[in-house]
Amino acid sequence: MKKHKLFRSIFVAVLLGLVLSVSGGDSVIRTVDAAAWERELAAMPVKAVLFPIRQAVISAEVDSQVLSYSFKEGVRFEKGDLLVTLNSSSYQQRLEKAKSAVAEAEAGLTHAQKALERNKDMYNQGIQGLQELERSELDVEVSLSKVAFNKANLKMAEIDYAGCKVIAPFSGRIVRKLVQEYEFVRYGTPLVSIIDDRQVLAVMHLPSADKKNLKVGQEMKIKIDETGNIHFGKVYEISAEADPASRTFEVKVVLDNMDGRLSSGWSGQLVKDAPEKKAE
Repeated sequence: MKKHKLFRSIFVAVLLGLVLSVSGGDSVIRTVDAAAWERELAAMPVKAVLFPIRQAVISAEVDSQVLSYSFKEGVRFEKGDLLVTLNSSSYQQRLEKAKSAVAEAEAGLTHAQKALERNKDMYNQGIQGLQELERSELDVEVSLSKVAFNKANLKMAEIDYAGCKVIAPFSGRIVRKLVQEYEFVRYGTPLVSIIDDRQVLAVMHLPSADKKNLKVGQEMKIKIDETGNIHFGKVYEISAEADPASRTFEVKVVLDNMDGRLSSGWSGQLVKDAPEKKAE
């Protein structure tokens, strides 16, 4: 019993001490000075990371075997160039079959239309009854449906056959081949990762207080860590919202890279102009 009373007394004392430390003049809860924090952020160096202006992972549009890549990794290609060739032999056969089916359906439609015209004449002359005429009209409708159905199959066969040639959607370079030659791939399997780095984006985070002073198209300077060179760019995108935790917002600055001197993945730092001195 004495031990229980002792433990209870110690617990009450500790709890009372916590309450006093929180409510007293030396409180453990401190209020952050927002203005001071903004000033600290403004004084900090702004780091940037370079990304390609565009990037994509191209996937297979058919089930087939990879035959060859037209470009090695890192080699530049132009929009519309052939990137990857897949085995198209089976799809070519399906395409020829679909073309034959369309030709057969169109021939059947022509025959049904001619029969309908003959039956109309015979019906008008009173030689043939209404039932035969209606049957001919139905034959034409069925033939039209067969033509539409087979043309749709032909269109799908053409798409599948074209999918055996992977064409570059934009100019750029191959970053990585994700499947080896002669491997079999299914529809949707990633084949190749490509980038367009003729322009690069310097992505950085600025203090929230600076957002009101920025606009798209504004010129900025980035010093690249790997080379020490300063590159001029323009604000490309400004994030619509700020991060409440860090009190910063994301900015993307586009830099020209037609000469290939910059590489995505490099880092840099925003060069801040010295504030102008006010005239006394």
